[in-house]
Amino acid sequence: MYELIAGIIFAFFFVVLILFQLNKDIVLRKNAEEKFATNEFKYRNLVENAGAVIYSADLQGHINSASSKAVELTGYPLMELETMHFSQLIAPSCTDRVNAHYYNQLKSEIRRRTLLFYRYEG
Repeated sequence: MYELIAGIIFAFFFVVLILFQLNKDIVLRKNAEEKFATNEFKYRNLVENAGAVIYSADLQGHINSASSKAVELTGYPLMELETMHFSQLIAPSCTDRVNAHYYNQLKSEIRRRTLLFYRYEG
């Protein structure tokens, strides 16, 4: 009889311990999600208020986000701009240099991409 009661008490504390750990994990995840959302808001606000053309692209070169200045400069709506390859926005005479520049950065594992400015004289 005492063994049964001891087993029930042990099982009860084991379940409480598991629930406590799950609650702790949920709180940590919620805090991380809130911090991520705050940081994302700050980043987007910075990008939009920078007054510069800023865009990001995946490894294949397809644009996945762009600042309002990029939209203003290119004349493309944001949704259309986000379906384009970055090379579509570069003068044909500069395409080889820009591709070589980004390829060298990728090959050298440079995470930050520098801005390239080429004067288009079409």
